[in-house]
Amino acid sequence: MKTIKNQGAALVIGGSGGLGSEICRRLAGEWDALFFTYRSNEAAARQLQEALLPELAVECCAMDIREQASIDQVLAQAVECFGRIGTVIF
Repeated sequence: MKTIKNQGAALVIGGSGGLGSEICRRLAGEWDALFFTYRSNEAAARQLQEALLPELAVECCAMDIREQASIDQVLAQAVECFGRIGTVIF
């Protein structure tokens, strides 16, 4: 039986840490695309992105949750990349 994935992208805030990366891995099997953020560890984020790329389209970027401009930029970038955000995990 073929699994039907959710259309659009899942957006995970803080996806490169321990729990966040596990959430991203789980969502990879359920969504067409994934956009996740990291605070400061770009190397860990890029490593996770590379690991997930065979399964789905993945993008990531830095975000400071304390700054509204950073939040706005992430939302705009996620929509620009994937057109539609189907869920947000925070």
